[in-house]
Amino acid sequence: MPPLDFFISQWTPLPASPKGHVLRGKTVILTGANSGIGLAAAHQLAALEPDHLILACRNIKTGEAALASVCKQSPHVNAAVWELDLASFASVKAFAERANTELDRVDVAILNAGISPNRAAPMKTTEDGHEATHQVNVLATILLALLLAPALHRSPAPHLVITSSEVHGWADPAPIIAPLRANRPILTDFDDRALYIGHDRYFVSKLLLQLIVRRLIPALPRVVIASVNPGMCATNLMRDVSFSSLADLRELLPFAHIMPFMRGAGRGAAMVVLAAVAPESAEYWHVGVAASAPSVFMATMSGMRAGDQYFAEVMALCERVAPGSTAVLQR
Repeated sequence: MPPLDFFISQWTPLPASPKGHVLRGKTVILTGANSGIGLAAAHQLAALEPDHLILACRNIKTGEAALASVCKQSPHVNAAVWELDLASFASVKAFAERANTELDRVDVAILNAGISPNRAAPMKTTEDGHEATHQVNVLATILLALLLAPALHRSPAPHLVITSSEVHGWADPAPIIAPLRANRPILTDFDDRALYIGHDRYFVSKLLLQLIVRRLIPALPRVVIASVNPGMCATNLMRDVSFSSLADLRELLPFAHIMPFMRGAGRGAAMVVLAAVAPESAEYWHVGVAASAPSVFMATMSGMRAGDQYFAEVMALCERVAPGSTAVLQR
């Protein structure tokens, strides 16, 4: 059962999405732009008249459909679809290389793409050998943030927005604590099929993401970084669940009682877009304002130690995958 704060926040009046020409003269990148919160955010961003709007999508065909929808609403927008598959580090590197080469600068990077696994299905791995949810939601997202940092640093007011979730505060930290206490890498445990628990993985991935963001903010002080909770929204995030079997139908049961509280994708997107013009970094952007991350685990000694260890492991991974990628960090 979600905490009472969840139900309160879902019904809390939200600030309006920015209006006017606040992105005029700016170049904006949006990942996961072809559906759900991403597509709604693409429409809202286009209305703010950026000079360039890059819709980063895994599937070019659906990306082109999203682009057509955005251009129909905002016919004067200068927008394009670029291919990006977070399940492939090679794709992440190619995308970042293109951005750093073809764009004068990046003013706003909104890293919104994410997946939620079929809770009843076996673990899926990427071509890079990592559990898919972990790679897409955390590892590749952070790698992309590091690789876009040079282009962000060319902006006079760079913003990095990462879509998070309040479910990080509901996550069971046991899968993180276990390797910490056993003096083994956290990353290794998250790639171990024997330790995989599908129904926990999305929640834990968002907790791992928050641990990284807390340490990324001081490491990239020239960039305004906001980790945004868009709230529980009616989207296709659980697209990997077919509901064609009894096991799949059980997927729906834990969420049935909260479905009446879901926001529309547009309201969640407004929180993401609002963070793109935030005045300063915030590790948790909630109901349109900066807030403290609600995870109790993050405030404990174990949480602090785990965060430091995990951050070091992920930075080492990024450096192996893309040598020089961590040079942008202030240690």
